[in-house]
Amino acid sequence: MAEETVKLSKHRVAMHINRGGLHRALNVPEGEKIPEEKLEQARKSTNPHLRKMVNLADTMASWTKK
Repeated sequence: MAEETVKLSKHRVAMHINRGGLHRALNVPEGEKIPEEKLEQARKSTNPHLRKMVNLADTMASWTKK
């Protein structure tokens, strides 16, 4: 059976995220910035969900207007 790829809009992705989930997973208070060393460790994690959360955070950081 062939897998279908589904393209989600940015709005749809943003509305279904668990805000603060990456901070909680990395044990960083939500008001603080996540240290780069913790993000690097999370990028190399064996947990696929954690890796996806870091990837989404990097992607969403580029959405801000400059």
